[in-house]
Amino acid sequence: MNEGTLPEKYLGVPLISGKVTKAALTPLIDKIRTRASGWAGKMLSFQGRVVLARHVLNSIHVHNMAIYKWPKAVVKECETIIRNFIWSGNPAERKAITVSWEKSCKPTEEGGLGIRRLKDINLSMLMKQAWILLTEEGDWPEFMRGKYINRTGGWSNYKTSTVWTGIKWALNEMAPLHGWNVGNGEAINIWRENWLLQKPICDFFQEERKEILKYQARLSECIQGDRWAFSIEMTQVLHHLGIDISKLPQPDSSKEDSRVWMASTTGKFIVVAAHEAIRTKAPQPAWSEFIWSSKVLPRTQGIVWKLAHGVARTNNQLQKRKTHLASRCCLCRNQEETLDHVLFHCPFAKRVWKYAQQIFHIQREMESFSDVR
Repeated sequence: MNEGTLPEKYLGVPLISGKVTKAALTPLIDKIRTRASGWAGKMLSFQGRVVLARHVLNSIHVHNMAIYKWPKAVVKECETIIRNFIWSGNPAERKAITVSWEKSCKPTEEGGLGIRRLKDINLSMLMKQAWILLTEEGDWPEFMRGKYINRTGGWSNYKTSTVWTGIKWALNEMAPLHGWNVGNGEAINIWRENWLLQKPICDFFQEERKEILKYQARLSECIQGDRWAFSIEMTQVLHHLGIDISKLPQPDSSKEDSRVWMASTTGKFIVVAAHEAIRTKAPQPAWSEFIWSSKVLPRTQGIVWKLAHGVARTNNQLQKRKTHLASRCCLCRNQEETLDHVLFHCPFAKRVWKYAQQIFHIQREMESFSDVR
């Protein structure tokens, strides 16, 4: 066995000493850029590039993201490469008229392209490591708990580690997403664990929090047999939080406490469920089901999706980007050239819609995209 030096690769992941920097992840950035550049000039449709971005470019980094928390600069650069490839076919060329990246990175049923944000992927993958740390037994979780749990039972903030920064971030973000099935109460710290509400009891008492965290009281101290036995002081605390003790489900002291992932119907941690829980949601537009129907050709889906978001090189859009030209519809030559006018209000467009209504027996008038469904 030869002695190596850091940085070195192990199972495809670079081993880094110290803080994870952009320089350490540059080879991975270059790999994404090279892969995208290799498809340039292949006459791919917009929807074809979306599929490649969704299933290839958005997956190259997953293994690395399960280990390290990526710097914001790296996330931004990789998303820029993916965005440019989707819109222009060239990772180095930015197109002027696009849909915002925030809207694009939504599920198709919410009006997006089904592309996942890299930050959300990174966090959900690190949550898996954090969940293993919280729930499993074994050499790695026991070592990490022994190293990073401080004297008061909390997680250390001051210890530096290449991987701990990401796991600590995941632990903080996932705190409201998991809870406990109370058994004998021996594994649950009354003050630190969210066994009762979506956050620990100590978080409701910010002024006294530092003093409260010194106590190592276990929930088992409040259980006698299969019934609650709260002290007068604890009863007052619960009353202050608006908790009706008589309505609490009774513990089962014959069983051990078990941690549950509340964002999943099974109570088990799943990366997909974690990603769904942390991503920003959006309302479903009326046209999304129509656009992504299996009856619509993929190339057409991409075109109609862009039109639904108002992305077209109409004269009024070019004027907004400081291109000086007269905005006049090239068909009727009477009105300003806007997307709504070209598709719905122009006399020529109305004739097309009238013809389509006769062929397909459509009863309603077409005045906007909300009518196309």
